[in-house]
Amino acid sequence: MAEVAADRLGELDALISNAGIAPAGALVDLSVEDWERTFAVNVRATWLLARECHPLLRAAGGALVATASIAAREPSPPIGAYSPSKAALVMLVRQLAYEWGPDGIRANTVSPGTTHTGLTDATYSDPERRAERASHIPLRRVAGPEEIAAVICFLAGPDASYVSGSDVLVDGGFGTSLLPAVRGLSPP
Repeated sequence: MAEVAADRLGELDALISNAGIAPAGALVDLSVEDWERTFAVNVRATWLLARECHPLLRAAGGALVATASIAAREPSPPIGAYSPSKAALVMLVRQLAYEWGPDGIRANTVSPGTTHTGLTDATYSDPERRAERASHIPLRRVAGPEEIAAVICFLAGPDASYVSGSDVLVDGGFGTSLLPAVRGLSPP
């Protein structure tokens, strides 16, 4: 892919890494193969892609944006390998931001919250389950993928020219509602 981009473009303004899998299973039950596959897709793929595209990004003063998850900040049962893999992705991208900043490359992650995607379609296609999940979000709705894409476009574009090493939480306020939820309070 990097070779094709180099042949066609010569440089790369932005690289978006949006792969992710979340095999079901508590850590005690998870197979080694599922653990390894989760880290291979959710972390290793971004590193390999970024490494191969580094010269193209450097030539353009480009940006890398990877899709992490709010699960990078909080455990996410019953998908035990997902949270650690997304936390590792956030740190990988922060490391890239630090190492590649002198090359003029910005690197950031976006951490979506509750979003209706192909991966979550089974949950959010059910109106009752969707409403129940939305009730815990201060904005009282599930995001669409286009809302996450808008933040990715911002981070990849010139308006974010001084943003690097950041993890942008795009969760409808859910992260701000965790402590009140623990205390049994809900937003008005």
